[in-house]
Amino acid sequence: MHDVITIGSATLDVFLSCHDFEILEQENLKKIAFPLGAKINIEDALFETGGGGTNTATTFSRQGLNVAVIAKVGKDFPGTQVLKKLTEEHIDTQYVIRDENDTTDFSTIVWAPMKGSVILVNRGKGKLELADINWESLSAKWFHLSSIEGNLELVKKITEIATSKSITLAWNPGRKELEQRDAILDLLPKIELLILNRTEIQQLVLIADHLDDIYQLSKRAQELPCKKILITDGHNGSYYWNGINWIRAGIFKVERQEATGAGDAFGAGFVTGLIKGYSEEDCLKLASANAASVVTAPSAKKGILTEEQAKEWMGKELEIKNL
Repeated sequence: MHDVITIGSATLDVFLSCHDFEILEQENLKKIAFPLGAKINIEDALFETGGGGTNTATTFSRQGLNVAVIAKVGKDFPGTQVLKKLTEEHIDTQYVIRDENDTTDFSTIVWAPMKGSVILVNRGKGKLELADINWESLSAKWFHLSSIEGNLELVKKITEIATSKSITLAWNPGRKELEQRDAILDLLPKIELLILNRTEIQQLVLIADHLDDIYQLSKRAQELPCKKILITDGHNGSYYWNGINWIRAGIFKVERQEATGAGDAFGAGFVTGLIKGYSEEDCLKLASANAASVVTAPSAKKGILTEEQAKEWMGKELEIKNL
């Protein structure tokens, strides 16, 4: 039996380090701009795999857990690189689907240290479908589900399998799932842990984006019909609803380079703590440490903590308090 099976996307990402762009600021909006027709110098290029399914699986594996991933890739160079990296990270790939008629998701991230980044995404032709998965063969203590391109029929099936096999389910839905608000609300009673950032939770509970009152937001969020809720809020830290009260955690102060994958690192770090039987405070601390480490380096995986590295971070001070 696996400790956890992750379900989500798998991509090949290229990170291009570049300082030759301007940031154009408008009201509530920032844009990256390049001179039209110019030849832009790239200081560095890094190829790495990404996607919610593989990013979270890497955290679980580096933390010593027995993990498998369910994802879909093409029979192409990016798909081969995804499988190679998963194998190097000691992640079970038996549930990874390779389809010769599909292409693997590919992303280009243009970034500059201390300035920001923009992500250009080429979605592959293939999406996970019900028929892709051998449901009866799945055996795990936990499922960790990230975005699957709005396929709520697949999410529904996952909740049914989790219920029938007594598998605990954590869910970090993406934009296309959140656009189907009513259908999501119907699924939430079967979710043990819902993981969202602040903008996403505002969308789900129908609170305006500009509302700064975290207490009003948390009051609305705790009315959702799921058991537990984990909210990330960037520099403001994170919030955890355990079904009784809210706990807030601050952030570790680090020199931020690039934030791709920080949300995956936080959510998977928290679930790792739950699987290992940590206290709620230590779950938040491990999650915060993992996310802080990830943002200190380009790529979603480079900074993911090992067990030994996590022990060092757990010895550091972090503000955690009940609200």
